[in-house]
Amino acid sequence: MVELEVKKIIERGVSYGYGGRVFTGSGDFFEKDFAALYEAEINATLDLALFLFGRIYTEKNLTDWLHDLKSLTYEEGSTEHKRKVVWTEIFRKLIAKLQEARKSV
Repeated sequence: MVELEVKKIIERGVSYGYGGRVFTGSGDFFEKDFAALYEAEINATLDLALFLFGRIYTEKNLTDWLHDLKSLTYEEGSTEHKRKVVWTEIFRKLIAKLQEARKSV
């Protein structure tokens, strides 16, 4: 059942939650600031997701979903393959956040 849900996300995509930002600048100062800002935004987004959906984004569920993702195969470079890579990274980062929080308690 869970595998089907993960498969739906990969094959249909999601229709919510994308917001892009445009950054301009040049030089070492900009590159360092951009990297730090980007990383801070990623961390804040992960924290918000865990705060809002902590009962769903449990370490067990995320691990199960990663397992389900591994069982799905798509042609390299396809839209589905790219989505699988992105969701794998998201789930891994969420698991790392949960493990980090558990260690600090």
